[in-house]
This record gives sequence, structure tokens and C-alpha cells, in this order.
Amino acid sequence: MTQKTADEEIRRLQGSINDLTSIQALPAIWNGRESGHITSTLLDVLASMLRLDFAYARLSDSINGSPVEFVRLTQCRAAPPQPQEIGRALDRWLTNQSANAPLAVPNPAGDGEVRIAPLRLGLMDEIGMLVAGSKRADFPTPIETLLLRVAANLALVALQEARQFHEQNRTAEELERRVADRTAQLTTVNEALRESEKKYRTLFDSIDEGFCTIEVLFDGNDNPIDYRFLEVNPSFEKQTGIQNAQGRRMREIAPQHEEHWFEIYGRIALTGEPVRFENQAAQLHRWYDVYAFRVGKPGDRKVAILFKDITERKRAEEELRQKEVSLREAQTELAHVSRVTTMGELAASIAHEVNQPLTSILTNASAGLRWLSRDSPNLDEACEAIRRIIRDGNRAGDVISRMRALFKKASTTKERLDINEAIEEVVILAQSEVQRNRVSLQTKLANDLPLILGDRIQLQQVILNLLMNAIEAMSGVAEGPRELGVSSEKVTEIPGESKEERYEDRALADAEWTEVLITVRDSGPGLDPQRLNRLFDAFYTTKPQGLGMGLAISRSIIEAHGGRLCAKANVPQGAVFQFTLPIRDARIS
Repeated sequence: MTQKTADEEIRRLQGSINDLTSIQALPAIWNGRESGHITSTLLDVLASMLRLDFAYARLSDSINGSPVEFVRLTQCRAAPPQPQEIGRALDRWLTNQSANAPLAVPNPAGDGEVRIAPLRLGLMDEIGMLVAGSKRADFPTPIETLLLRVAANLALVALQEARQFHEQNRTAEELERRVADRTAQLTTVNEALRESEKKYRTLFDSIDEGFCTIEVLFDGNDNPIDYRFLEVNPSFEKQTGIQNAQGRRMREIAPQHEEHWFEIYGRIALTGEPVRFENQAAQLHRWYDVYAFRVGKPGDRKVAILFKDITERKRAEEELRQKEVSLREAQTELAHVSRVTTMGELAASIAHEVNQPLTSILTNASAGLRWLSRDSPNLDEACEAIRRIIRDGNRAGDVISRMRALFKKASTTKERLDINEAIEEVVILAQSEVQRNRVSLQTKLANDLPLILGDRIQLQQVILNLLMNAIEAMSGVAEGPRELGVSSEKVTEIPGESKEERYEDRALADAEWTEVLITVRDSGPGLDPQRLNRLFDAFYTTKPQGLGMGLAISRSIIEAHGGRLCAKANVPQGAVFQFTLPIRDARIS
């Protein structure tokens, strides 16, 4: 080696040592700086020190989650490429590169080819990547490779510290923000609590209801033995007459206090289940609506009691009950008058109905005497005549019994009854009136009807009223048939009405049930559609001598039985009156 060559090698080594020293000094410059400043400084130093055509860096940690790219170009161009363009051009060469090895690639910053030296910052590019590019054929030399690796390692440490510092700052800022928010929330809560306490105190002192809080006292076996008043409002003292109760025990205030109150409040304090009830304070002649509930933690055993004086309401309810009793008595009286009036209209028909068996009795009695007065009495014929007498006597007796039942003035009595049997008894009573008005009466009674719960006399009154109205309506028809039909059937639906609308009791609406539908159909002149909605109003009538109470009473009777009475036009002519009676499932009947 010549002296000249040795001097050049020494200068080259000195220059490399100076470059390495400069790179080793970078951390001092980077101390406390952000990732962007560290990367920019590193690229400037490398591009100048190694005479690179370009230096490119990509950092994976950024505030918004997207990589941040940097580039330094040593040759200025009119429109230099952006870092993202350099990155996209290098991606195909950097992908799946397992080693930091030099590589010849198309120049992403200009023409021709460049040799690049990629260096990964962190495991699996955790921090990012650094790429140095030069057109020199010998790039990178071993010294340049060493400088790049040293620079990359120093940058990796500095970037990790910057990341940690940034995370610490961000954590500190977030913590500071949360502390500030929490402080503001606490301030708001405290202000709200003060305002709430103020409103509570205003409400506590001004409400009309009596209010107090108590602490229930127990013995060692959790048996309530007393309670102490914690707070009482002015209304409490006014309504109970107890003064200065706060802080005192109930046994001190009222030694003879009823034991069941200790049990009630003790159970609330132990279980936490609120209780509402009505209490009559006999000594004060007052009624109270009381609501008691536990407050605070379960171990505190504190109970709040809110009560309201309902004496006036109780008195009004009692007065209303007395009025309802009087109203029911008046309705019963009016229904009885209506029955008597209807029976009066049937007087001639009933007399004819009774006269027929009486006449038959006399005829059979005369025949029996003749058969017995002969020289050779015919006992068989005489016995047959006597049997006919008994039959007709029973027939007359049945008519009289039905009349007496309808005339009878008695309170409502509901029982299990056969509605078909009740209908047949009424049809028999009206039979003579049917014949007198030349009406053709047909009955179609279902044979699968169960017994229903109802008042026989009241239901027969409704059926009789509907039959008499139909007969009277058809008596004015000069031409055409006079047809009257009475039917019964079991139905599951009533047109235009749902079970939920009929029954407010949810359990009843969901149960299996049917209804009995009773229909009275005639071929009379029909109903006036304009007056149909007034048909069941009290004192409304289309009869010259009518009182207008029959249909109103009939509707009230059916509604009292849980049914509905309605009217509609018959086809092709006439009117249809029908009412329903509920059949409840055996489980709820």
C-alpha cells in the first residue's frame, strides 16, 4: 500500500468515525421531541451524510391511526413526488422482505435505477421502516451499512421513548380531563343535592299529607319492640295530634300503642316490601290512607310513612252506597210494577188459560158421575175421567203458580236455572193472547244449553215483555202472516263485540266461555231506524198508552246479569230483539 493510499484510507476512516460520532449525538438532539421531529432530523442527516438520492421513512404509530410518511430528496425537481407516492412505489419491493438487504429497484424519485437499503424499525415493523436510496453502484458500502444500522437502532430507541412519552402525556391529559370532569360532576351533584334538599324540605313542610320517618327497634331475636321518630312534618302533628314527636319513641308517646303496628313496620324494615292500607283511627273518628316503605340501606331499618286523611271520601262512599241501595230498591219496585202492568194486560188471556182446565174438570166430573151412576158402573171409564180431572187440576194450578210468581214482590235471587224451561213457562202464559191475535208462534230451543246463573222471575219478565211487544206490533198488520219466533242457542261470538270489551276482568276474558243467545223475532211493521238509538231510553214509547219503561227495565235486568239486550231489523220484515246471558267456565263460576 502506497503512502497516498494509506492517507486516503486514514481520511476515510476518520470521516466514518466523524459520521458515526455525529449519528451517536442525535439522541441528545431528539431528547423530549416528538416522533415527527426525530424522523425528519434523521432523514436530513442521512441524506446529507451518505449523499443519498432520497431517504424515506414510514411510522406506523400516529394519532389518527394512519401511517405517517416522510421523504428527503437531494435533487430538487419542479414537481417532487409526495411521500405517499414514494411509499406506494417501494411497497412492492419491501413486502415480505425478511432481511435488511440492499436491492436494485426502479428509482421512485426519478429516472433509472437506484440501490435501496431497507431497515425495519422494530419487530414486524412495529415502529415503522426506513429506506435509503442511491444511484451509486457500490451503495451501500459496509461503512454506510453500519452507519444506517446504528442510525436505525438509535432512531428505534428514540421513537419508542417518544411513543411512551406521548402515551404518558396522553394518559396524564386523559386523567387530568377525567379528574376535571369528575370534579365538575361532583360540583354539579352537590349543587343538585343542595337544591334537592331545599325542594324536599319545602315539600316536606308544605304537603297536606302527613309524613314521618321512623327507626324500628328490635330485640336480640329480630322482634320489633318499638320505633323512634326521626322526622315529622307539620301535617303529621296536625292530623295525629302528636306534638314534639321527633326523636321520641312511640311507647313513650303512647304506652298503650297497638302491637300490630310494630309488627307491620318491623316486617317492612326487614323485608323491604312496601305496604299500603286504609286505617280507621277510632279515637280520632278519622280514616287514613297509609303507605309505608323502607328507606336507606337494609341494615338501617328505617321506614317512611305517608298518610292522607280520607274521612270525607269514606263518608261520601257510605252515602253513595246508601244511595245505590235505595236505587236498587227503587229499580226492584219499578220492575215489579212493570210485571204487574204486563200481567194486567194479559188478564183476559190468563182467565181464558185458567178457564179451559176448569171447564174440562167439570166436563170430566159429570162424565165420571154418569159412568158410576149406571146400574153396571164402568169403573175404567170413571177412573180415566178422574185422571183427566187430576191432569187439568194440575194444569190450572201451574198457571196460577206462574201468575203468583210473576206478581210476587221479592228481592233479586240468582240461582242455577234452565233458561229453556223459563221460556216455555212464559210461552204458556201468553198462549191465549197469541191465539186471540191469530199469531203463529214457533219455538226453536237448543237442547245443549247448560244451566245459567240468573233470577228466574226477572228473566221471565224480559221474555214476556218482548213477546207481548211483538204480538201487539203484529196486531196492526192487516195483510200477510203474523209469525212470532222464539229461539235459544249457545254462541261464542256476538257480532260487533269482543270478549275484552265485555269483560274487564282479564282472567275471565281469557277463560273458555260461551253465551246463551235468546232471540224473539216477529213479522210486524218493524222498527224506525231514526229512533232505534232511543228504543231503550226510559219513558220513550211508540204505544199510545205505553209508559216507556218496559224495554228500559228489560235492558237493566239483562245488564245486571252480565248480558246485553239489543234490537235490529228482521228480514224480510219485522223486528228482532235478542239478549245474551254469559256462561262462565266451571273453573271461575
